Amino acid sequence: HDSPLVTTIDGKEQIIFANGRKLYSFNSTGDTLWTFNMPFGGLTAIPILIDENKIFLSGVRTPGFIIVEINNNKPSEILQANSMKNDFSSCVYHNGYIYGYHVAALRCVSIETGEVSWTKRGFGKGSLILVDDKLLLLSDKGKLALVQATPEAYTELTSVQAIEGKSWTAPSFLDGKIFVRNLTEMACYKLK
Repeated sequence: HDSPLVTTIDGKEQIIFANGRKLYSFNSTGDTLWTFNMPFGGLTAIPILIDENKIFLSGVRTPGFIIVEINNNKPSEILQANSMKNDFSSCVYHNGYIYGYHVAALRCVSIETGEVSWTKRGFGKGSLILVDDKLLLLSDKGKLALVQATPEAYTELTSVQAIEGKSWTAPSFLDGKIFVRNLTEMACYKLK
């Protein structure tokens, strides 16, 4: 279910994705650069690049998440923790911290230690994106919130009931406008 991550590591463009219990990296012609056996399978969240050569992977099963470091096309696990378990919504990375949904609670987690900085309930199995240094959250019931991306505390700047009904699609952002949708409606809001 997850989309690939296209990035450059060690000067090589790579297409990275999880399939089953394996993480794969291919070059643009389809040659395998490396593979990694993961301690879990069935990921639906997109792999997230952190730093220049580290990849964050999370699933709803144990262990929760791992961070894999790639050096000279050799992957190795450098951290494993159960403090973030993505169901289907992908996390975002900002300044040393991962922000995302631990099952049905929003969390901020350190990539150095795996420790939880804060947890906020009330968004269900929502989604989020990062815009500058702010999180745009969409709850699974259509509430849109703008939150400061900081490990110190959950700080909501503003919120609105943007759409009604089950809302599992991540918001989009372009030219100062936030776009949200679900199976029955969509809306656009201007970010001021």
